Amino acid sequence: MKSSKIFKIIIQAIFVILVFGFLGGSLVSNWNRLDIDFSNINYGFMALSLLFFSLAWIAAALSWGYIIKKLEQSLDYSSAIKLWTWSQSARYIPGSVWQVVGRVYMGEKKGLGKGKTLASIAIETSNLIISSLIVFALSLPFWPTLEGFKSYYPFLFGGFMVFGFLHPKVFNTTTNFFVRRLDKGEKDHSYAFSEIITMLVPYLGVWLIFGLGFFFLILSLKEVGLAYVAIATGTFALSWVVGFLFVIAPGGLGAREVALVYFLGFFVSNPLAVLFAVLSRVLMIIGEVLILGISALYRR
Repeated sequence: MKSSKIFKIIIQAIFVILVFGFLGGSLVSNWNRLDIDFSNINYGFMALSLLFFSLAWIAAALSWGYIIKKLEQSLDYSSAIKLWTWSQSARYIPGSVWQVVGRVYMGEKKGLGKGKTLASIAIETSNLIISSLIVFALSLPFWPTLEGFKSYYPFLFGGFMVFGFLHPKVFNTTTNFFVRRLDKGEKDHSYAFSEIITMLVPYLGVWLIFGLGFFFLILSLKEVGLAYVAIATGTFALSWVVGFLFVIAPGGLGAREVALVYFLGFFVSNPLAVLFAVLSRVLMIIGEVLILGISALYRR
């Protein structure tokens, strides 16, 4: 392993340790400010939260499987779930590329073209970013206040520039570039705008399911109104984008939590925001492990 890669891994590990050390320290030092009666935790809502987080992983896998089918590759949806979830589990490994390498490798074992798999990952990534921004924008009318957030508008508008990827010319050029990068003999494909949109729409559902999971987590500890469904979904989706773009954090670990604490700070106290952010990561990981376990048993 090259020294630069070792250095990158060390930096990523230090970052994650420092972030969660800081969040943990902040939570402990402000424990008395938590406006929660832990004797009245609603475990039913907590279970629903875990259920929706688990379903969100399946929905994301099925959305990728749909992209694979649009790329004219033969893969049943049960195999898509197994392949996607197992490759995704590698995202926490420092290095940033293992989930891509793993999916291309496992896809090849399933008869998928390497170029087509790489193109599907590019489409999936852009769809996740675009759909998360759409979901966040739709949640803004439900925010009680946007004071203090307005200074970030230029960055948000800059982020919306990624919508240019939906233009057929840009989409087709990018897709064909990834296909031919690994499969030089593969012919070019052209997708109409309507087909591009059909690949994007399922990811709006993915964020809604994640948002419901986060909403029920909040509801299990604190009584909130139905408007929090939109708030939970929007803040969760936008924090994912921050974690994804912060390449130092493997799998967005740490960066997503910091972003979520910041956005939730508009609605709840800082220690409560930290608790929600950390618990959401814990439940997401448990949900992911459950899906991995079920797919392993099914495979056996």
